[in-house]
Amino acid sequence: MTVTNFLSPDFSLNGKVIWAFATYMAFGTIYSISSIPYGSMAPAMTKNANERAELSAFRQAGANLGLLITTVGFMPVVFLFGNPKIGYPAAAAIFATVGILLQIYSYKHIKERHVDLEPKKTSHTVKDSYKALAKNGPLFIVSLVNLFTISAYNVKLAVQVYYCQYVLHDVAIVSYMGFFSIGFAFFGIALAPFVQRKIGKKYTYMFGCAIWAVADLLAIGVLVFPERSTYSAY
Repeated sequence: MTVTNFLSPDFSLNGKVIWAFATYMAFGTIYSISSIPYGSMAPAMTKNANERAELSAFRQAGANLGLLITTVGFMPVVFLFGNPKIGYPAAAAIFATVGILLQIYSYKHIKERHVDLEPKKTSHTVKDSYKALAKNGPLFIVSLVNLFTISAYNVKLAVQVYYCQYVLHDVAIVSYMGFFSIGFAFFGIALAPFVQRKIGKKYTYMFGCAIWAVADLLAIGVLVFPERSTYSAY
């Protein structure tokens, strides 16, 4: 499905839009099926809260490292093929294959040490989950925060391609922009376990969101008022 997202069939404009929506929705569904158990492994590996925080930090660091390598290396691989219609799906296939092999290697060496041998037999529907979410105010707010922040993050990464291609007129700059936009996440990841031990998970989360909001506001200010920014030349 990753490769399919980078294919460009010879359809009409409406057909291409439908193709893009359908393939990306299918990819997102499959990604969720894999991501939910993947994100749930840490509690099965250890019950120590600090160790779980460290595992989450390492997980996020690895995810950002993979995203950084892919973002920086994707366009150079595309350019190797000359034709973008071949280059994009070929690059996606290369990175997806490497990702799958790394996942298989990881799963083979993970030990779930805390597994409930006799789990409680309960039956919950999707409707029940939404009802429980609606009744839990703090969880609902956290879910909204995650929805908006992750959506904004993904939109920014996607817009970078078009910004470089149509504003800066050099799509190769995507690699450099990705290096900085993703690379700085490692500072937060490295600090997260230390800060969490000092002030707790809740305030660490709030502190991180505050930094995120300030940084986005500064970026918006640069784009809206370039003449007042020292980065207007860029």
